[in-house]
Amino acid sequence: HRRIPDPLPVDVASEILDYSNGNPRRLINATRILLTSPEAWEDTLQGLGVRQVLLDSLSRPAQMLYAELENLGQASASDPELLDRVGWTRPRAVQVFGELEEAGLVTAEDVKGPDGGRPRKVYAVVDPRSLSSGKEVSR
Repeated sequence: HRRIPDPLPVDVASEILDYSNGNPRRLINATRILLTSPEAWEDTLQGLGVRQVLLDSLSRPAQMLYAELENLGQASASDPELLDRVGWTRPRAVQVFGELEEAGLVTAEDVKGPDGGRPRKVYAVVDPRSLSSGKEVSR
């Protein structure tokens, strides 16, 4: 209610709550999508269905890593918080990130660290709208 100036119709609010499935980051993202581009809401819902089918076809570790990445927003395979949450080593995280990337559920971007060292791959979940349309949507 703090982020939305006008009350939403009950059916729209219900869709947002269903979409978020108890995940605060999803709730905020859904609200942002709805407020900034309401015409994209149907694409978002369609993309969620595609995402669920893709997730269901992946291994349990890939599903776990996806859920943690969604909660964190973005992370690298060497992110200590991510590795602690899943209880894996960096090589295992790299392997599972590869599975998610191959399925089209995450994107990776090379990011240089603050010390100017070797760049690291930072992963983020793809916008569900890109799954429904087959085109990349900016984050």
